[in-house]
Amino acid sequence: MEFEGTKRIAPELNIAPLVDVVFLLLIFFMLTSTLLERKMIEVDLPLAGSAASSSELAPVTITLRGTSEIFLNGEISSQETLANELANFKNPEALVLIRSDQAVQVQTLVSVIDTLRDQNFSNISLETIGRN
Repeated sequence: MEFEGTKRIAPELNIAPLVDVVFLLLIFFMLTSTLLERKMIEVDLPLAGSAASSSELAPVTITLRGTSEIFLNGEISSQETLANELANFKNPEALVLIRSDQAVQVQTLVSVIDTLRDQNFSNISLETIGRN
């Protein structure tokens, strides 16, 4: 039995609000990604034939510049205060990545490695650029 006057309304999906939300999320992530820049210290890394890439981020980074500047995780330090600052790290088994400029004196590099070993850090790696 069919009734007169009832019409079936075809359902339709209005995606305009969904497009608006996706557009706003896109703008949000574009703006926040530009604000999350890491502070990088420019160094001229040496070349090494046996260089391998590291897939994990180093929790402790020491950067040595040719002007005898020492940076610990991006913050300026000195040879005298480096041992005290390294003592604040709880995990001496953490990877320590040394980024040394080519112009750094070998004695400075050796002193930093000695300081790391005095603080019981054993997982020490030198960052280099691989030859192509």
